[in-house]
Amino acid sequence: MHREMFANIPGDNAHSVSYVPMNVCVVALDDPWRQRDGGTTRTRLLIDAVVKTGHNTSLVYVADPMSNAPVLPGVTVRTVTTPPLGERRWMRPLTSLKRKLLPLPTMRGGMIPRIGHYVAEVAPDILVVSQLRAAPYANFVPGAALWLDQADVWSLFLARETAARRGLPRATARMQLRHVLATERYWTGRAAAISTAGYGDQAY
Repeated sequence: MHREMFANIPGDNAHSVSYVPMNVCVVALDDPWRQRDGGTTRTRLLIDAVVKTGHNTSLVYVADPMSNAPVLPGVTVRTVTTPPLGERRWMRPLTSLKRKLLPLPTMRGGMIPRIGHYVAEVAPDILVVSQLRAAPYANFVPGAALWLDQADVWSLFLARETAARRGLPRATARMQLRHVLATERYWTGRAAAISTAGYGDQAY
């Protein structure tokens, strides 16, 4: 995370840094407390890190109806129960076919109107998204700085997946790879800060 996003350096003293509380909103398309894997762990750590800086922190996420929202002191929690498009019940019969043709979730499938409403309502100074397909929520708050966290670099995964496929699945995976590469270029160019899971991803 770039320090400058959280710092205000007075002109009288170039060596002093005072932190000015800002409104920070974290958006997650997975329930960070539903399961413990690398992605959800990163989301919880992101929330902890923001809270520890002393900023006004909000969390908007897709909650599992079977899980209880945690009590997070100092955090305003907003939840929705509508999952991303590919995870909805009526889509399940098509999931296997979809993955054969398009290995990764689509960007459009990650857009949930209620999340956009909550993000606009919070009006954050900084919007933190825990994966690439949540980046378009920045369009609801054009004045906010975007912090893009990538637990996985999608194009790296897709490049490997495309190479392993043959026939039509390879052609459609290659189409998705081109789209993801363009999407990554756009949102990493627009982001004020980017964090990644490992050195290899950062170097990429």
